[in-house]
Amino acid sequence: FQSSSDIIGFEVSVLVTANTGKSSDDVKVGLWKQVYWGGAKWADGVAFTDNGTIVARDFVEAEGTGTVLQTYVPNQWYHIKFILDRPNQLISVYINGVLKGELIRGSNLPYVFDGLAISGRYTEIPVYYDNVKIFEDSSLTVIGHEPSLTTSCISSSSSSNFNVQIKGNLAFNETGISGEPILLSYSVNGGKSWIDLSLVQTASDGSYYAEWRPSATGYYLLKAAYEGNEKYSATTATVNFLVEPYQEQNVFSVNSNSTLTGFSFNSDTRDLSFSVSGESGTTGYVYVNIPKSLISDISTIKVCLDENQIDYSIQSQGEGWLLYFTYHHSTHLVDINLGSTNPLAYAEILGLNSVETLTITVMGILVTIIVLVAFLALRKKRL
Repeated sequence: FQSSSDIIGFEVSVLVTANTGKSSDDVKVGLWKQVYWGGAKWADGVAFTDNGTIVARDFVEAEGTGTVLQTYVPNQWYHIKFILDRPNQLISVYINGVLKGELIRGSNLPYVFDGLAISGRYTEIPVYYDNVKIFEDSSLTVIGHEPSLTTSCISSSSSSNFNVQIKGNLAFNETGISGEPILLSYSVNGGKSWIDLSLVQTASDGSYYAEWRPSATGYYLLKAAYEGNEKYSATTATVNFLVEPYQEQNVFSVNSNSTLTGFSFNSDTRDLSFSVSGESGTTGYVYVNIPKSLISDISTIKVCLDENQIDYSIQSQGEGWLLYFTYHHSTHLVDINLGSTNPLAYAEILGLNSVETLTITVMGILVTIIVLVAFLALRKKRL
């Protein structure tokens, strides 16, 4: 690749597995120029520093310099779109589809760029890359055509005919983009590799829909990817998804923009708990689908974040209740108490069928009658 275009840029998704808090860089991504055989120079680009920040630089190799765009969290993907306006010497940077830096001073190097360079610093800190692209444009219009892409997933709450509904939207300036392909894929190793799931087309309002039947339960990352066209640039959206069975007939699921860990359900206390974590300064959300068979009165449900009760919304979703709440990102412990239960619901929690439940109920009534008769007989005898 070579370019002397006025507008040049690149896109790349980056996942850094750790940082040590030092002042050096974990990752450098930037434009590149071969100045002589066997020798080259970095130019404008972006760096992921070892103290947890993403910075833009006119000379990406100059560690300790640059404009801070935002912080980053290890083991999370960040999609970078970098644009250099060479005549005006200005840099614009999007991170995960959001403009994080503009009017940043760029280089005035008179180079015909030879390509894009990506470099990780430490062999003991693995770094992963995806969706690498480089582009050029004769006008600044490319800067304004960054579409928004959303994705979410909700599972059925019963193991019978279990499936996951994937929904999302592709839009620009809040107007849907129709007829565009969206590639859906999932990861079971935290985004280190991806398995293609389906290619769907957006409808007239920019929405898309797919159904998925995971072969196993557990933790997933789900990604929607749009490759872009001559008018709109590429973008991706990723959500965390958890599927957890309970007994033979019930399924819990959690959909969130936060990293999910430590999921558990205590049937004795009726507490559903898990941890969420994400980038400080952003808003996190959680959708939890809970089987209706486990809840007899939704008004008794309580949601606590780090032991502090918070508000939530809830709506009917087929055989489940879909519970939703938001929070400021950091690391939090979520506890959802399902509230009081009735005997029939409790029997379902214990995994009892209707015949077993009826048998236990009849036996309980008989025992009560026998005890009552014995008590009356003993009292009469004493009299």
